[in-house]
Amino acid sequence: MIFVFSSFLILLPMNMNNTINNPVFLTYMGIGKSDVRIDIQYSNNLEQQKEEAIAYLENDPDIERYTVYQNGYVQSQNVEGEWEYVRVQNGDNGVFPLEYLEGKAPTEKNDLALSYLNAVDLGKKVGDAITIIYQGKEHVYNVCGIYQDITYGGKTAKAAIDFDRKDIEGYMIYLDLREGIDIDNHVTKMRTVLPNSKITPCDAFVFQTLSSVIANMNQVQGVAAVISLMLTILITVMFLQLIMAREHSAIALKKAIGFSTRDIQIQLGIRLLVIQVLAIIAGTLLANTLGEVIFGGMLATVGVAKIKLLIEPLWAYLLCPAVQLGVVVMTVIIGTNTVGSYHIRDQIME
Repeated sequence: MIFVFSSFLILLPMNMNNTINNPVFLTYMGIGKSDVRIDIQYSNNLEQQKEEAIAYLENDPDIERYTVYQNGYVQSQNVEGEWEYVRVQNGDNGVFPLEYLEGKAPTEKNDLALSYLNAVDLGKKVGDAITIIYQGKEHVYNVCGIYQDITYGGKTAKAAIDFDRKDIEGYMIYLDLREGIDIDNHVTKMRTVLPNSKITPCDAFVFQTLSSVIANMNQVQGVAAVISLMLTILITVMFLQLIMAREHSAIALKKAIGFSTRDIQIQLGIRLLVIQVLAIIAGTLLANTLGEVIFGGMLATVGVAKIKLLIEPLWAYLLCPAVQLGVVVMTVIIGTNTVGSYHIRDQIME
């Protein structure tokens, strides 16, 4: 059980860290996977900046595809009957599609998709009608889907609401570059042409948004690995001492009939390695199943209800098990050195 826990303790933080750093994690931030994000907000010239950006993108041969989203606010009633503001994004949701927990993306004019926390807060599920107020008028929409989002407090929505220009808080443009184009170099070039827009590679956007979480996860991963390996060494040493104390006479007898110290070390090592191999298999299965539940529970408060851990096979299935087995082998070799002093005459004298 200790070896299972040790294996689990190494793999879970590593898988969690790998998931957060993977580009696919963008889908948990309310947007589809793309290369670059352009933010146009906090300006008195939003429309002009948007038109400048679109004009540039239309004439850039390195751009494969792009889409423009606009953000605004409407009001809706929560489960307590209070009217609150809801941030709504309007744009083509088919260019960079999301994976929805339930339902689908808005396709009709009266469709509206809610983020997970918004759906909980407003008490809505797929198929329900939702009443919103925009410009003092009530509009009824159909909740067509629920998605995961950790941006803006996890409370966002998507719908084809035609906001007045004065009500648009900002624009976001997502784009993909053609294959083979260096993203960082192209972003640097774009920043010189569009100095008033915030242009960020999407992997960097994830890091900026979750920088504190990523830094903590890196620390947790390192500390967990050290604790796990130290625990493995400690338990291996204690177990070896118990075995050698219990089988002192049998070991001395084996040496008397011709077994070498190395032979006995190999016998003891095999017994422990069989346990370690079984524990690694069990720990890996737990990290891939129970680990998703634990990680999902940690992120549920920020808007992620369901998450799939992204595993790096080389590390999870080869390098980490090899390190754990190597630690056990070295511990057995060092911990069984005293076997060399065992002699049958000591047992006869006793």
